[in-house]
Amino acid sequence: RFDNYTKYHAQYVRIEGAIIQNRDLTSTRPWMYIGHSNVIAYNRDTSLRYRNDRTAGYRTGYNYRRIASTGPQPPSGQEEDGLYEPPPPGAVINYSGYVVANTFDPDNLEADGSAAFAIVAMEDGVRWLGLGNDAIRYTNETLPVFYPYEIPVDLEVIGFPPIFSNYNISNQTPASTEAVEVSFSVVPATDDATLERVVLVYRVEGEETEVELTGSNGDYEYTFPTFPDLTSVSFEIRATDSNDITGTIRDGDLLDGEPLDLRFFVLDSAVDNIASITRTPDGMRGPSPLFGLGEIPVDITAVVVADSADGFIVIHDSAEPWSGVLLEPSEETLSLRRGDRIIISASEVGNTNTNNNFANVTYLDNPVFEIMEREVDYEQYIPVVTTNDLTGQPHRGAPYEAMVIRIEDAHVATNQADAPASDFGEWAFASGTPDDEYPSVRVRFNFTQNNLRILSNFAGSYNDDMKTGALLEYVQGVYGYSFGNPKMTLRQSDDVKPVEDLFFPARVFPLFLPANNAQFTASRNLEVQWASTTDRDGDDVIYIFALSTPDDETFETPLFKQLSVGDGAASRAVIRYDDLDGLLDARGMDDGDSEQFIWTILASDGRDTVQVSTKTGPNFNPVFRTVTMERAAQTSAEDSDLPQRFALEQNYPNPFNPATKIRYDVPNQSHVRIAIYDVLGRQVQVLVNEELSAGRHTVEFDATRLASGVYIYRMEAGAFVQTRKMMLVK
Repeated sequence: RFDNYTKYHAQYVRIEGAIIQNRDLTSTRPWMYIGHSNVIAYNRDTSLRYRNDRTAGYRTGYNYRRIASTGPQPPSGQEEDGLYEPPPPGAVINYSGYVVANTFDPDNLEADGSAAFAIVAMEDGVRWLGLGNDAIRYTNETLPVFYPYEIPVDLEVIGFPPIFSNYNISNQTPASTEAVEVSFSVVPATDDATLERVVLVYRVEGEETEVELTGSNGDYEYTFPTFPDLTSVSFEIRATDSNDITGTIRDGDLLDGEPLDLRFFVLDSAVDNIASITRTPDGMRGPSPLFGLGEIPVDITAVVVADSADGFIVIHDSAEPWSGVLLEPSEETLSLRRGDRIIISASEVGNTNTNNNFANVTYLDNPVFEIMEREVDYEQYIPVVTTNDLTGQPHRGAPYEAMVIRIEDAHVATNQADAPASDFGEWAFASGTPDDEYPSVRVRFNFTQNNLRILSNFAGSYNDDMKTGALLEYVQGVYGYSFGNPKMTLRQSDDVKPVEDLFFPARVFPLFLPANNAQFTASRNLEVQWASTTDRDGDDVIYIFALSTPDDETFETPLFKQLSVGDGAASRAVIRYDDLDGLLDARGMDDGDSEQFIWTILASDGRDTVQVSTKTGPNFNPVFRTVTMERAAQTSAEDSDLPQRFALEQNYPNPFNPATKIRYDVPNQSHVRIAIYDVLGRQVQVLVNEELSAGRHTVEFDATRLASGVYIYRMEAGAFVQTRKMMLVK
């Protein structure tokens, strides 16, 4: 029961008499799931003993699986482990492991509102002791007497299902007048059992028909009825023995090392629509009914909606479900461009065989086609759906797999879909606003390990600075399935259109000067330098230097803030002696006194402000540097009693709320005017408009009645004109 999950989470449990429901043998990380008392649980690939892809160069001393065919040879004289293969469907097992619940669901078991349990087996009764070529393989029968305990066995088979052999199908592409025949043999796995029942279950357009078979000496055959042209038929065969153990063979299962074909497709004429190729008999994820049947005649007119510049080549013949398919890259297909209308006359049908990235996806292999027209309005061929049409359905979006789809009026659900443990460059979005509670769909920066992938237009860091909760006008891209989750991959950056901003400024950039733990005698200006950063939205980045005490690492209450040179545009700041000395004086320091401070750089795009950081996995770690300042008298001629020229200084503090001070220099008696403007150029307030004597002057600007944002202040004195920016943050 799910309400017991918290009780058993991460606990080792044992289930006795569980039955293998299904398994996968195509991946180097084979999966299976078991059934027991109305509960279904997957295994997972955590243990090095129950996976086949951790065989070479693994960490010294780890009990990984030694497989000579995929890794280095076992140490001299030692038996290899061989490939791990889950027991066949129907096998009865005792199964132990620790309990988790996650999104791994390769066989589409999760109904809406349910969750897939996983019981992670760790031990298989084998232990490699010793290092490198000196390691020795032990089982419980061969363990040395000094070994302190028996090696656990988490997967024990206590009953095997009936055994199938001699399978044959007469024709996989019959005409509508031709009846397909299948034959096979099946016997009990043990001498003390007899066969009690053998049935064949076939599916046509989602409807199931069950037929009970009668055999002779373990040999069985069945003749199907005839079906109309372009009908897809899939089936499975079940045999139950007197111990009530049922064995099942399905399409794609291995028998004597070869995949079984338990499907056929009625073909009188050329296939004239993509859906006839891509739609599976049960409407769930799986290979095309035409997969592996060689070149078939087709008469399909379709439009290219993604081309080689997008990473995948995709064609649609309508915006309906099942109406899109991938093309395998070739010299001919790589020349296609979005908006090309093509007519296909023949093709083979392939299926991606990797179980991890973009798995079980249908594609056209070696299509024969002609380009009929260019620059067609391809947008009308892209279906508009919601995330509920995808992950909220039992088929998990199978009708849209490998199609370019569009989701409108959405939001970013998270910028780190694999947090808190990892960051695989994936983010997630959902239809509606965060309050609408639509299911989410992940976005992967690419689908790797796939023969259909040409390139990726995105780095794995694309999601780093994305704003969770940001509203999106639309998201569009190629839909697929990867590592147990429905996902999309974008074609180009314009496949995501935010309502406003989508990104924070990139916050990972190095700080240069002053060095960490620097000693600074505050008798002159302080020079600060760092590397520049960017904002993916294209916004200008404004930099702010902040200084605080060591107990304020997040700079919530900084002692001092100032825009960088160039009204915040440059990656350097000059902190004037007068400002530093005033700060140290306010701290109660006399000349010769020292105190330790911390400083950092804040980056703002005008909407959001972030602190420079490092990144570990999915987490940002704010960065600051330590500097020890000694108060001292000014030794530079940088600032004399009377200024030598007109100057308008950066306001302080900046950003500010609600008031800030503006300092300006007047070298001789002049009429001075200082006014405040908003970013649209509208005058907000006049601060100074009078005749002033030579000297250094300061005026305060109170923005209590103004809204947050960037403001411009402008000084005019005779021929002198200068403007600067400041930021009000409430």
